Amino acid sequence: MILRNRAGGEAVDKPNVWPLSSLERTCWGEPVVLRCGSTRGTNAQYTWYKVGRPNNIVLHNSPDLCLQCSNIIEDNQLFCSAYNDVSSQSSDFVTVQLLQPADKNCIYLISSKAFSSHECIRSTTPLSTSIQSTESLSTSTHPQKLESTVTVFQLTWSQNKTMSWSALPLWYECLRWVVFSAMIIILCVVHSCSKPYIFSAQDKHPKDV
Repeated sequence: MILRNRAGGEAVDKPNVWPLSSLERTCWGEPVVLRCGSTRGTNAQYTWYKVGRPNNIVLHNSPDLCLQCSNIIEDNQLFCSAYNDVSSQSSDFVTVQLLQPADKNCIYLISSKAFSSHECIRSTTPLSTSIQSTESLSTSTHPQKLESTVTVFQLTWSQNKTMSWSALPLWYECLRWVVFSAMIIILCVVHSCSKPYIFSAQDKHPKDV
């Protein structure tokens, strides 16, 4: 049954609420606009409220409500009221849950029976940056790009290897050569001292026989 006043005005029906952009934007603290609208009603007007005790709080006199981190300081429930000279109707509640405040990389959630909710399972990379990274990755899989990447890796590895050898301290190089020279000298001395003993042993052997 459609209600009309004496002037022929039509009553509003229960307004619907829906987001004008992806709700996943809330996972990066980006603003989201909610719209309220009735399918029936003459000269319908709209007001957004926040549920309060003892009275509800007026947020905005417009069909559209912009939610952003700077205006969200706690969890709350919102609803939209559609009204005209004949009647008024309220929408389903919209729950806004603050997961992380604005001064710490803001994250918030919006949920309602009127539209599908979402969860924030995210990295620290914003959505736009993730898309650009994916495109860059797909481009780098081209054979020519892959070959260039391998070449750069080989050059970097060889440079790092050269730097690691040349980066040895000077005192370490000197100590290594001193130890090596000392070992050579010791071997020569031992070898030269062992020769007279061998010769004297050979000279004594015939006399003993």
